[in-house]
Amino acid sequence: MASPKIMNLKDIISAFVRHRREVVTRRTIFELRKARDRAHILEALAIALANIDPIIELIRRAPTPAGSESGADFASVGSGQRCCDAGARR
Repeated sequence: MASPKIMNLKDIISAFVRHRREVVTRRTIFELRKARDRAHILEALAIALANIDPIIELIRRAPTPAGSESGADFASVGSGQRCCDAGARR
């Protein structure tokens, strides 16, 4: 661990600006990743809405409720497992 040191005003401001830049960069990357994940889910929901009849038929033909959540059948409609999981949670 570093020992405390005396800093002049320029060094204090410089250290603060570096810290804030890192905080803002990390927050922006986190929010961007979150927005991209959300966009992926919304795109899948738009595809599902456009193909609602085949999706309802797949769900009705599933032997169990857990079977209707498998992403293999939904791949033919253009949706992935992550989107199926998101839809099942709703």
